[in-house]
Amino acid sequence: MSAETQFPRSPKLQAYLQAWGNSICRILQEVAGAPHTFQELPPESLPQLLASLKESSISVQFEATQHLTGNQGFVLSKKDAVRLAQLLLAEPEDGSSVMTDDHRDGISELFRQFGGAAASAIKSVAGGEVSFKWVGLDQAPGASALQTVLQWTSPGLTPLTLIAELNSALVTALNPSG
Repeated sequence: MSAETQFPRSPKLQAYLQAWGNSICRILQEVAGAPHTFQELPPESLPQLLASLKESSISVQFEATQHLTGNQGFVLSKKDAVRLAQLLLAEPEDGSSVMTDDHRDGISELFRQFGGAAASAIKSVAGGEVSFKWVGLDQAPGASALQTVLQWTSPGLTPLTLIAELNSALVTALNPSG
């Protein structure tokens, strides 16, 4: 069961997730040179995606600071991570799931761009400046209080699916009544 089914989402929490989604969408559009759309998938898609990623995933972590505190992370398949890095590095997509050091650097840079764009968008949600400090390509420290599946699509490109993970401190800040 997803942790997110344990409490209702506040408008502030929903706006936070929407801001991340739209920010990633904007950066993907810039990097790919193609329009992207974003959607949150139904909670029922989470268990199947988690099972499929068990052996071949990569985690990305940020620490929220200033007007929000807590950890924000994403989990994605290694194949999608390589594909994103290839997009940023202007390499042809070759379907390879082998991640090189260049790909690690590329995915790190791309997620830093996502975090920077999200910080600007989330300023109004948080009531002031927010920073997302890059922690690295590491698993979340401890259990996530919320996990949700986000997906970006663009004509002619394979959809990108990520699991967004928020720790309890961040969820509490965004969903104080939860």
